[in-house]
Amino acid sequence: MGFQTLDLWIVAVYLLVSIGIGLLAGRGLNTTSGYFSGDRTLPWWAVCISIVATETSALTFLSIPGLAFAGDFSFLQVAFGYILGRIIIAAWFLPKYFSGNLITAYQWIGTRFGVQAQKSTAVVFMSTRLFADGVRLYATAIPIALLFGLYTGTQFSQNELYIGAIVILGVVTIFYTVFGGIKAVIWSDFLQWVIYVAGGGIALYLLASQVSSDSLDFSKTTILHWTTKTGSFWSWDESYLAWNAIIGGMVLSMASHGTDQIIVQRILCTKSERDGKIALVLSGLIVFVQFALFLLIGWLLSSFFAGRNLAPDQAFSTFIIEFMPSGFSGLILAAVIAAAMSSLSSSVNSLASSSMIDFTRNNWKINELVLSRLVSVFWGVLLTVVAIALVASGDLVKKSVVEVGLKIASVTYGPILGIFILGNLKFEMPWPKILTALALSLAGMILLVFFSSMAWTLFTLTGTLFFLILILLFRRFS
Repeated sequence: MGFQTLDLWIVAVYLLVSIGIGLLAGRGLNTTSGYFSGDRTLPWWAVCISIVATETSALTFLSIPGLAFAGDFSFLQVAFGYILGRIIIAAWFLPKYFSGNLITAYQWIGTRFGVQAQKSTAVVFMSTRLFADGVRLYATAIPIALLFGLYTGTQFSQNELYIGAIVILGVVTIFYTVFGGIKAVIWSDFLQWVIYVAGGGIALYLLASQVSSDSLDFSKTTILHWTTKTGSFWSWDESYLAWNAIIGGMVLSMASHGTDQIIVQRILCTKSERDGKIALVLSGLIVFVQFALFLLIGWLLSSFFAGRNLAPDQAFSTFIIEFMPSGFSGLILAAVIAAAMSSLSSSVNSLASSSMIDFTRNNWKINELVLSRLVSVFWGVLLTVVAIALVASGDLVKKSVVEVGLKIASVTYGPILGIFILGNLKFEMPWPKILTALALSLAGMILLVFFSSMAWTLFTLTGTLFFLILILLFRRFS
């Protein structure tokens, strides 16, 4: 039991394979279109899995089991909302994206409200992605550092292990992303998804073989909650009340999969609008099943660790460290790394694509593909630096690292979705007024998200409504 040399070799082989995928994908790559969109030749099933892998960070891998460990299966209500949101985006947004032959989502905003609108929304995306994914990368380093700490003993300090894990993840991911472009990202995502689902399946099998059915608490398998803990039908501070979870999950998915370049870029790599719709909607169904898998793991862990005082987010990590046989521990660690690298590579390429398409378009006398790769390096290094900087925050970040990443994204998702809805409604208004509404709604969301007890599932919905109400007021009184 525990982390052994065999596990270290498994992780090393996985990292080398990731680099190899980047090298293979980069062969013959000679255009910016190929670098950022794969020349729209990628199969829908690979894009579908890439979408799933991109939205499944290492935090999901380690934290979703904690929800069932401490509670029940109610998170599946949010996942059901994700499916509904994808269906709306597929029907409403995607036809416009494909008809415009776009590379970024913000190009479409530019066609509706002008180039300043395109740049403004791109800046909001970049800021959100930089800090939210910096938190993700930092959080991923925690379990990885813990495992390597057990292997190396007290040779390194905790912060040194954190920084070492962040640097290794950053360097390998930057290499294959920069060299292979979006094709390397998508095919690496495919491999990474297979690895972490296999890791989850193995963990589920090992747990099921060690837990007696008599010890299981079947009340923890509840999915739908139609009333609050006090018996009322609505409350603004209960995240997993059915209405809040399903509707909130739907609107969150509309924002994350309809306006965020990290997902839209993948959809626009498919061969046709039809393929893009299939990839998007099917990804919602796969995510639902995937969440069910990791909630099952958490449910079994609650029985396996019965009587032991463990924080919910530590339960799966503790099982991996203390009870997984040698070899399997390495596979699970590779799965955690895979989830982290999938999120990081997606961020690097989407940030670079937005920088090149929405801003520079090569204002310098440099080969455009070379410049795209340099911009990718810049964003990869910057994300790594943000994660390293968070190490200095210590306990401040570790206390609520999942919540921190969620709150950063929630501040911007609602108002940005509001702008896209405005564009789809053919609503005409000068961009300065829209920008004012955007600024006010972002400020309002910062106050609401960080200084209120509102359920996190309602953040995006509230931000969207806040923005649209401001627009209506501006139109009424201007």
